[in-house]
Amino acid sequence: MITLKTFGDHMGMAEELSEMDGCRSFLALSPAAQLQAVVTSTISHILKKLNKGCIYISLNKPVEVVEELFKAKGIPLEKVFIIDCATGRIARTAKKRNITYVSRPYNLTDINIRIAQFAKVLKNNGFVLVDSLDILRLYTKPEIMLQFIHSLVSLPVRYGLQLVVFGTTETFRTEMGNFAQYFDRVSQVSSVELRKSRPVKIA
Repeated sequence: MITLKTFGDHMGMAEELSEMDGCRSFLALSPAAQLQAVVTSTISHILKKLNKGCIYISLNKPVEVVEELFKAKGIPLEKVFIIDCATGRIARTAKKRNITYVSRPYNLTDINIRIAQFAKVLKNNGFVLVDSLDILRLYTKPEIMLQFIHSLVSLPVRYGLQLVVFGTTETFRTEMGNFAQYFDRVSQVSSVELRKSRPVKIA
């Protein structure tokens, strides 16, 4: 039995992350219709309220789309290090120092290299955000995905950062229940403002 908490405000998420020891990994689950709002609100909170840096790994959206979403939400682009895993192989170099590319969303070796580069700038004081884990289901077999998750959650330990992986509750309920064992925290979050948390049990 897996117990989740639902947080309507993102301060609840930040408080849980700040209290984490060891790997400090967090799987944040949201209804698919609200996932984007949860992601952008979380990034905004990290940058503006916690005053920390952020490495954002986009597994499902090219950087051009990400930048437009961030601009619309008032997120300062220069404070976010973006790893674009959605554009694919490209014959060009990123024009901005805070943007880099990885050929495939499941290429953890290259993702790790990019995180290491940006982690030096953050100086062990920030977050790694992964948006979103669902996309790997389209590319990999379950056993490969488990290997990816196992490797992914070890990254914060190396660089002194906190990891937040986003996913949808729909996917979690049907296919991702076993993945929760790899994370220090698993919470169901919503873009709707609910001041109190309530437990949600998933068999």
